Amino acid sequence: LYKYILLSDYGIVIENLVNDSINFKVKASRNVQVALMSSNTDQDPLYEIELGGWVNSKSVIRDSKEGVALATHGGQVLNQTEYRKFYISWRDGRIRVENGSKATIMEWTDTSSPLKIRNIGISTRGGSTGNWKFPCKGIQEQENIISSKKTEILFILLTAILFVIVTFILRCLFIRHYKRNRVRSPSSKDEVDRGNTNEIYDEIDIALEINVNNSVYLTPPGDDQIGIHEMHDAEQISTSTCKQTIQNIVEQKMRDISMGHRIRSPSPRDQTDTESTN
Repeated sequence: LYKYILLSDYGIVIENLVNDSINFKVKASRNVQVALMSSNTDQDPLYEIELGGWVNSKSVIRDSKEGVALATHGGQVLNQTEYRKFYISWRDGRIRVENGSKATIMEWTDTSSPLKIRNIGISTRGGSTGNWKFPCKGIQEQENIISSKKTEILFILLTAILFVIVTFILRCLFIRHYKRNRVRSPSSKDEVDRGNTNEIYDEIDIALEINVNNSVYLTPPGDDQIGIHEMHDAEQISTSTCKQTIQNIVEQKMRDISMGHRIRSPSPRDQTDTESTN
């Protein structure tokens, strides 16, 4: 008779199994046995799954060691040169065997008195040698944690890159909009300065008109020679008075502007116009 090797002897205990199931990989030519045991010995009640029996031509589920086949699957399921993966579950007495593609190959339900599985045994018989691989829960959890952290870091990195790109685009659009508005619309300070300058020029023009008119009417009608001399004298007086008036107006307006707010330095063109006026 064949004997089962207990997985608990290799640190794989039933408490580490998730959702009343186990998965493994095995490489063998035939006769792979898996026992779902109610204790740590195969002398007590158990469920037995045989994979690749009858020279890898049939697989069965039994409710005892070498018992009667209760579920059967025909066909080859093992390979001597490569590992084949299997999933076995036993929740509520429902025994299910799936291949690596998660396709069910056998299923049977114990409706009488389902066993509470406490250990798992494995074996190969009939001169077959099996190589087994079982996932470790601790290692699997660690791999899941590492994978989760990698995903989280990747998400944060992508979010940061997207934020930088969006910020750069918005900054470019803002600069472009600011430059356009600055070219098209003069600043309020420029408009105030221009308004003040225009007011000064208007008042100078009015002063010039007043002085010119005064100079015209300074000479009363009379003798031509006397009128000419008097007009000549009046023009000199009027010209002197006009210059003084213009200078007084300009100085007064400049004082008003400097007291009200600071203005920018006049452009070279404004300096030339001011010198010409003086």
